Amino acid sequence: MHDVGYLLRQPYWLDESWVAVSTRVPLRDLPLVTASSPLGWTVLLRLVPFGGPERQRLVPLAFAGLAVALGYLLLRALGRGRLVAALAGALPVLIAPAMLVRDDLKQYTADAAVLLLLWLAVARLDAAWTRRRLVALGVLVGLAPLVSTAAALSGPAALVAVVGAALVAHDRARVREASLLALAAGAVLGVVLLLTVLRNSTDSLREFWVDHYLPRSPVDALPEAWSRWEAAAAYTLVPHALPALLLAAGGAWALWRSGKVASALLVPVAALGSAAAAVLHVYPFLDVRTSTWLLVGVSVLAAVAVAVALGALAAPAPAAPAAAIRLAATGLAVAAAGSAAHVAHPYVRGHTIFAQDVRSQAERVAADKRPGDVVLVALSATWAYAYYSGTGPVPVERTDSVATRFLPSFAGAPDVQVVRGRGPEAVRQAVRRAVGSAGPDGRVWVVRTQIAAEERPAWDAALRQCGQEVRVGVDPLLVLRAGGGCG
Repeated sequence: MHDVGYLLRQPYWLDESWVAVSTRVPLRDLPLVTASSPLGWTVLLRLVPFGGPERQRLVPLAFAGLAVALGYLLLRALGRGRLVAALAGALPVLIAPAMLVRDDLKQYTADAAVLLLLWLAVARLDAAWTRRRLVALGVLVGLAPLVSTAAALSGPAALVAVVGAALVAHDRARVREASLLALAAGAVLGVVLLLTVLRNSTDSLREFWVDHYLPRSPVDALPEAWSRWEAAAAYTLVPHALPALLLAAGGAWALWRSGKVASALLVPVAALGSAAAAVLHVYPFLDVRTSTWLLVGVSVLAAVAVAVALGALAAPAPAAPAAAIRLAATGLAVAAAGSAAHVAHPYVRGHTIFAQDVRSQAERVAADKRPGDVVLVALSATWAYAYYSGTGPVPVERTDSVATRFLPSFAGAPDVQVVRGRGPEAVRQAVRRAVGSAGPDGRVWVVRTQIAAEERPAWDAALRQCGQEVRVGVDPLLVLRAGGGCG
């Protein structure tokens, strides 16, 4: 389903490099580099023993595999047989486009796995209410943000679902126990989020997601939310908004009717919580990446609806014509399987990671750089160059000028300079400084990636005045001559 060889040879692009370089940061600085990935997930990346410089991508792949297993266990906990659990639990998670496109070094598959783990814990409470299972759910909710930022939504949704199920059952003892557990787990969740996520939240990070929030007015929020759902539904196993919503609702209703009330509530409550968070401008709504977990949840609910329909057809009333029922069940099964395969096929073994290549530039600089040369690193290439240009620890410096709130420090490498700002004037100043500090016969090796449109004329001017481009991978390396009139 995933091209592992491709994952292990494609260089990290900008957003991935933020995460990759965190594996080289001294442990004492680790809390400083978790603006774009959870602390525990970042620690896990350091434990991968093989696979080359891009080996950390095996972690999201492992979480994708774990999510498939959890999907199977979830359906088993909901009382389904092995075949139904495989087809309605494991398979939707395995082939959902939202999961198949998640090959990059991000925690989005972990978000999905955490949702399914919480859902499994809730299903076990639906099956048999015990304080031990209740406490286990609380522990999961409290600690889940260490590997999943989305657990800030899926965790509370699990707690609300359990309290809601107790209220529906009119069981005062369970309501009291579930409410106390929700308060305790919510407090732990809040502390973990405060220490590991919120401390690194920045205005620039919120501004990056501003187009993915929802308007505060309900009149404007509802049509915008539906528009987002129309786009995001393509990444479920039912790629059309209304049928996907109806099937997911049918799956939730089937769980409710079977007495699995908390399990039925979890994903709908999480969806409402996600919308509320987007209205409050604290979490993007139905962005395909950050809502991978929710799209997987919808896919599983839709598969449950199909499985229940097939089960009803397979057990017809005594007076019903058996041959017609079997034919209808077979037709529904074939249609469901064909639709799922059609939806998933374009994404199987896909190569969806952005093509950027600071790695080749760093290798070329290391091979050809000589005394008197200077390396000038564009701001967007800083993290990747720090990761690919050495093997030792990477010190970091705190800054609010970038969304990640940290930059690698090259203080120990006097021949490496960084374009500290953005815009054409920052480029021109950095070029003049680098050229002026190079030796008489020195060169300036300019490492760049994801060049901003407004900065390109300044780079092009430097190229015309005193430089040449060296093709190495998809990103050209710019080499400037000292004393060539640059700037």
